[in-house]
Amino acid sequence: TFEDFKNDKQALEYQQRIVDILLQVC
Repeated sequence: TFEDFKNDKQALEYQQRIVDILLQVC
């Protein structure tokens, strides 16, 4: 459903943010 798609996109953005933070730490 569209709601699931929105949740997946939100999770992807959250995951990308974590990756950016980890890269900055390194």
